Amino acid sequence: GFTDFTVLNLEGKTKEEIYSKTLEWINKTYKNPKEVIKAEIKDDYVRFEGVKKNLFSFLDVLMIAPTYNDVRYMIEVSVKDSKIKFDIVNLEMYIAPSKYSRGGWSPIFIDNKTNAYFKKDGSLRTPFKEINKVSEHFNLLQDDLKNYILNGSKTSTSNDW
Repeated sequence: GFTDFTVLNLEGKTKEEIYSKTLEWINKTYKNPKEVIKAEIKDDYVRFEGVKKNLFSFLDVLMIAPTYNDVRYMIEVSVKDSKIKFDIVNLEMYIAPSKYSRGGWSPIFIDNKTNAYFKKDGSLRTPFKEINKVSEHFNLLQDDLKNYILNGSKTSTSNDW
């Protein structure tokens, strides 16, 4: 599922260490780190923006073929001694322009109360059966950050040369 934010425990780490490691992780994870960092207050929080290609998918109107959209997100990582708050503060999908729409970035609201995606019983509506990939992406992202802070290495890279 998708929650507003998560709190990750990082036992034994000071907020200064966590803040410094978060900036290092952003620098190693994103192609243009100076462009993705949108705000920061030393030893308090970092807000950054990213884009994931083809993350948001849904079936077209005829429910024949899935449509894949890029997702732009803004995440705020707040730091305290021994923990971080991983908060997705903005989530948008890109809709390509067409003769029916001018296109552009459009907000995504994902929670179990959103009738657009979920039925009354909480199950996903058929056109959005792959929407869990959005939450999976952010879970992997926060796990990678946590691993970097605790172990000093990224999960997805190998140190074996």
